[in-house]
Amino acid sequence: MTTKAGRRVKVTGDYFHGQVPDGAVYVGRAAPGLPASPYRNPYRVKVHGLEPALMLYLHHLVNTPGLVAAAADELTGRDLADWCPVPGPGQVDRCHGALLLTVLGPPVPAPDTCQWCGVEERTHYLRSTSVGSHAWTAPTQRLIRERMLIRRAQTLKGRS
Repeated sequence: MTTKAGRRVKVTGDYFHGQVPDGAVYVGRAAPGLPASPYRNPYRVKVHGLEPALMLYLHHLVNTPGLVAAAADELTGRDLADWCPVPGPGQVDRCHGALLLTVLGPPVPAPDTCQWCGVEERTHYLRSTSVGSHAWTAPTQRLIRERMLIRRAQTLKGRS
């Protein structure tokens, strides 16, 4: 039996009347009517900035192995709801919920593989993939760090 992949959805309504879509699990901070989730990002974007807050959240996941194991048990295959806007087609989802889905999903590519498709340079040549034909492109330092942390967190899924 295959488990359907979860997706990230947005809480509807305003801050005081937030509603989690049916079947989704709320993974945000406490709000009136919504209890704080153990999977919330403790690092606020307004304090740290978006990219640092996401990297700090990945470090938090790696340094809290019980949290990743609990998330694997409770959240795998479920939709995750928070307040971040859901990006449009082709846009990158920069939200802690999206990172959590990535950690719970299939293995990410090795850190030093193509930025676009995750294939090693020596076997890349010119490929047509889901991101279209492209030449091998070195990953950014931010992407390398992010892939390393996600891969480390993924090794913690089966531990408690």
